[in-house]
Amino acid sequence: MARVDLGSEKIENAQQFFAWFANVEAQMEEEQESSYRSYAAQLSSYRDHCDSILSEVESALNHLQELHHKHLLVSTKTGALHEACEQLLQDQTKLMNMAENISNKLSYFNALDHLRHKLNSPTVSVTSESFVPMLARLDDCISFISSNPHDGTNTSENSFALFYGKFRTCAPRVKSLMEQIEQRSHLSSEYSSLLADCQHCYLSQRSQLLTPCVSDAIDKLAKQYERNPCSLVRAGCSVLIHVCQDEYQLFYHFFSKPSSGLDSLLEILCSVLYDSLRPCHHSYEPHGNTH
Repeated sequence: MARVDLGSEKIENAQQFFAWFANVEAQMEEEQESSYRSYAAQLSSYRDHCDSILSEVESALNHLQELHHKHLLVSTKTGALHEACEQLLQDQTKLMNMAENISNKLSYFNALDHLRHKLNSPTVSVTSESFVPMLARLDDCISFISSNPHDGTNTSENSFALFYGKFRTCAPRVKSLMEQIEQRSHLSSEYSSLLADCQHCYLSQRSQLLTPCVSDAIDKLAKQYERNPCSLVRAGCSVLIHVCQDEYQLFYHFFSKPSSGLDSLLEILCSVLYDSLRPCHHSYEPHGNTH
């Protein structure tokens, strides 16, 4: 503790004494509080420094929050871009596969049209070496179109053109040849066998072409009239009557003599409706009645 200055003035009365005493007392209080004031000033300095640090920390946190927000935004956009790229790659692959599939299917239709022009050509020769491969390719095209009826017959006009129009276009030229064979069929077994082979080939192609489409038409009618068997019978019979009439007429556009194969073809077509009606028949049989 520092020494208190008592002063050197002479005290002559009570007033001077009280003044001196007050001065000494003030010096003692100031001496006692100086350390506390120094510590308080130091604490105030620390507080100001801490406030400055806190302000800088808050500023840094704000910057970090902004950076975090920007990072999330960039991550979201990057993820969306990645998903978009993945989707584009999937779409590209899908379109490439679709284009390849369409190209493969289209090749049959292009080949069929090309073969039709060749067969309609006046220079075509059934004895040439290329005729049999041409028929084989024609069989492939017809088989494909028969097994994929929705690819080539989306409308009734297209169906008629494929099933009857193109056949009738070729009929006159073929029938003139068939008439020559038919006229000689009773003279030689070779001609008779050739005629049977031609009829069998024709009816086989018609069966391959028509059976899937008739089945598809009957299946659609069965679903449409699932709860009304009578309407199914009427609609199915109407379809088959038209088909059988058209097939009967078309056959005689190519041949003059009848064939049991035509009856078999019509029976096969009609059996499609019969097979569709069998479940309805059994469901309406009286209980306990067995056949």
